[in-house]
Amino acid sequence: MPIRKKKIDKNIKKLPLEQKAQIALQEAVARAIAEHKRQGRSIAVWEKGRVKIIPPEKIPS
Repeated sequence: MPIRKKKIDKNIKKLPLEQKAQIALQEAVARAIAEHKRQGRSIAVWEKGRVKIIPPEKIPS
């Protein structure tokens, strides 16, 4: 199932490159997390100076 792309706001073209990069990174991470949850794969996050493994059933939607 392909991931739907959000409708791109026309004003994004006017943003500085740094903000465009930040938006792109946030969207990519959100898609990767959603894909892991859909496929039943855990994710690893950094929390309080340690690696924490989150099982797919506990990944927030």
